Amino acid sequence: MHYEFYIDVYIVTNFFFDYLTLFLIREVRRKQTKTGRMAVMALLGVLSVAASMLLLKNAGIYKILVHLLINPLMFYFCFQQKSIREFLTDYAAGYLIMLLLGGSVEWLCRLLGQRNLFGWVMGGIAGVVTIFLLLFQDRKEEEKIYDIRVCHKGKEVSTKGFFDTGNLLMDPYSNLPVSLIEKNTLEMLTGEEPVLYRYIPFVSLGEEHGMVQAVILDSLYIKKEKKEIAIQPAVFAIVEEKFLKDSTYRIILNGRLW
Repeated sequence: MHYEFYIDVYIVTNFFFDYLTLFLIREVRRKQTKTGRMAVMALLGVLSVAASMLLLKNAGIYKILVHLLINPLMFYFCFQQKSIREFLTDYAAGYLIMLLLGGSVEWLCRLLGQRNLFGWVMGGIAGVVTIFLLLFQDRKEEEKIYDIRVCHKGKEVSTKGFFDTGNLLMDPYSNLPVSLIEKNTLEMLTGEEPVLYRYIPFVSLGEEHGMVQAVILDSLYIKKEKKEIAIQPAVFAIVEEKFLKDSTYRIILNGRLW
């Protein structure tokens, strides 16, 4: 029996398949991963699988490489699990999603009477998912307000923080993301203790070469759903209360914190 193998069709179809798998893992497991990272990991994964298939003649070695090395690395670098248990849970969820997704699309193609539509169906679903993410999910993330705790030298202040994807300010000395803290909130935390300040250059609308006073505090804790993200140490630029657009939050979180 003669088979024709089209490497371009294989790569495109499996890219969409892996991308959808990573997306569903993120939604089911409530992970915090950017859409671009998922796309890059899916592309690297399918290219690695395609290269292994073309270079390896032993089917057993190929399967071991794919299921025990390439796919686990794709899951790990996409979601960056902090424990073995978390990784294994994501790994198991990924393979369960692959089985359900592959079976569902295959059933749909048979229902349509065209099995060769698998890649088109997968690509269509991936396109709809991507548009949804760009139009709705990422926008909702920009408007998110979190419960946060700021700690420094044994003192703690609990307040609200606004996650602003437009705030991409980085500390050029430590290469850490810089969040913004309202001056009175900082004084509640530090009191009369002397604080070591530094000046960070920034560029904004109407201010091409500005300088802002900043401070490094011990830790910042951000409550996201059922877990708390720890940023240690945390760099803050000090702003006046009038800089904040809403009185419900005292801190503007940097868009690069996660």
